[in-house]
Parts: sequence; C-alpha cells; structure tokens
Amino acid sequence: MLAQELMEMAAALDREAGRLIFKRQLVAAAAQIDRAAMLLDQLGREYPKSRAQPGALKIKLAYLHLRRNVHAALQDRVYAQLIPVPGEKNLLMLRTEVPQELYTRVLNTNPSRNTGGNLPVDSVDWAEAQEFCQRMSWLLGAPVRLPHEGEYRHAVGEGVPDAWTAESSGGRTRDTGSLPANTNGFCDLLGNVAEWLLPGATEATAEAPVAGGSYLDALAALQTVPVGRAEKAVRARHIGFRVVVEYPLH
Repeated sequence: MLAQELMEMAAALDREAGRLIFKRQLVAAAAQIDRAAMLLDQLGREYPKSRAQPGALKIKLAYLHLRRNVHAALQDRVYAQLIPVPGEKNLLMLRTEVPQELYTRVLNTNPSRNTGGNLPVDSVDWAEAQEFCQRMSWLLGAPVRLPHEGEYRHAVGEGVPDAWTAESSGGRTRDTGSLPANTNGFCDLLGNVAEWLLPGATEATAEAPVAGGSYLDALAALQTVPVGRAEKAVRARHIGFRVVVEYPLH
C-alpha cells in the first residue's frame, strides 16, 4: 500500500471519529482513532522518508487518546455552559470567560498570574487562546474559535449589567459567572478580564482586538462597550478570552 493511500485512509478515519465525537458516541470514536493511529504508525515504519508524514494528525490522535478517560466529562463541562448568540445562526458561545480549571484540563498548563480554579484564565497570549480553541474543537468534534467583534456585540446586547470594574473588583479578577448574567444569558462580557477576539481578514496580523474592558476600568468606560487592540504576543493579567462553537450540520 502506498504512503499516500495510508494517509488518506487515516484522514478518513479521523473525519469519521470527529463525526462520532460530535454525536457524543465516544466509544465508537475511540475505535476509529485507534485504527487511524495504527495506520500512521505503519506509514512511519514503511515510508520513513515519505512527504506524507502526518505530524499534525498524529498530534491530534495522540491528544484524543490521552483524554479518553475524561473526554465525556470535558464535553459535559463545556456543553453545560454554551448558549446561543442572538442573531447568529448555528453559533453557541461560552456563557462565561474560560475559567482556569477548564483551561488547565484542556492544555495541562495555566499561565495565569491571578490564580484560582474558577477565576478567568489571564496572562494568556493570542496564540495560546488559539491553541485552546484547536484542542477544544478536537474534543467537541465541531469548530471552536474566538468570537468576531460583531458576534461579541450581539452577545452583549443592550445596557450594562453588573460588572467587575475598578470600583467593585478590589483590584483583582473575580470568579467567572459570580455576577448575574446579562439579558442574553452571558456573564462578564464587560469587566473582569478583557477578551481576545478574532481580527478581521484585512487587519494587521501582529495585533488582535481585545473587547469589554476589565477589572481595571471604571464602570463609565464600559458604557461604550470598549474594543481596543493589543499585540498578539502580549501577556496581561487583565486579558483572557471566551470561545464560540460553530454548530456543524452533520
């Protein structure tokens, strides 16, 4: 069997595993993952110099294998916190900022300087937020990404709810979801930590939008729903993120 054929078979098994993961049929998905991994091992043994070497796919399969015993619990954890974004078809958003407990379970690390399991992850740069999205997409079998500004504003809706600001926070982040949700069901879109967004296609690649202000900002500053910009490499204790899930039509 040719190297390209082995690669195509492994990729097809991976796609089927993703479909099963989305349907939450995790035992069946694990069998497909194992079969795909065996094909990649065969590819490496028989064609070590082939250009078809599947580095990225091998990393994905190994990650899912290592998460096998906690896969269902992670899905439960995330799905319980996803709600629709008003005006956006087939799009769900995490109702809170990503907490450190979830970030750590997905990536096995925690960059935060204000530490606490239910505090929002902070001091995370844009690339690390992207890595979290990629791993979470593997775990859900659906595309996961940062929100666009328009999606973020749709989630904010009208008015400014209670928020952790310079006046109320005591100079530090607070537990995610500890204040009442806004009228759309989302917590802390304003205040607590500012949130990384996806830049537009024509925006400078070294920067990304940061939305919502943080615990360092006065309540009056949040009235305008601030969206600033930051270098993607910035690590700041007042910047975190939340994610959206594109609900695929399998």
